[in-house]
Amino acid sequence: AGSASTTINVEAPDECPAPFYNGNIVTEDGNTSGTNTGSNTGNNGGSSSGNGGSSSGNGGSSSSSTPSYNNTVSINGQNRVVSVGGSPSIYGNLTSLRFTGSNMTYISIEPEGHMEEELNIVNGSSASWNGTVNAPSVVTVYRMDGTGSSPRKTVWFTLTLMVDDDEPGGDDH
Repeated sequence: AGSASTTINVEAPDECPAPFYNGNIVTEDGNTSGTNTGSNTGNNGGSSSGNGGSSSGNGGSSSSSTPSYNNTVSINGQNRVVSVGGSPSIYGNLTSLRFTGSNMTYISIEPEGHMEEELNIVNGSSASWNGTVNAPSVVTVYRMDGTGSSPRKTVWFTLTLMVDDDEPGGDDH
């Protein structure tokens, strides 16, 4: 009631994308297409259940878009170009990572000797990590490539954290 409103955004990331069926789904009310268009040939979306089916189909369409990850990654606040299979290195500890792209579905990091940690992706376009991984160490970064029935988790790059041996306790790089 009134002009005030509240918007609540809920996110529930899943490590495995939902399966999609692209054939016709036969129901008492008519056939519904299992493709991403969400069309409903039985009642043409005239009823509320038809509209719901259409919304669900649109949701499937956006989630099946091909993910795109920008090769420029911010490592400790410094932009670095990193390609798939790359192996950049830095001197000192790792304290932050930032990733951008479009339709990104999964990014995780796995510091050497620790469990893999999935990053929260905001609107499919950005993800950040803040913490501390002490040098010397190796951090593996994973992402999800592909869509539909063939998404695959791949190693994006392996980041080597090196200790500066020139100065005790110092970093001259």
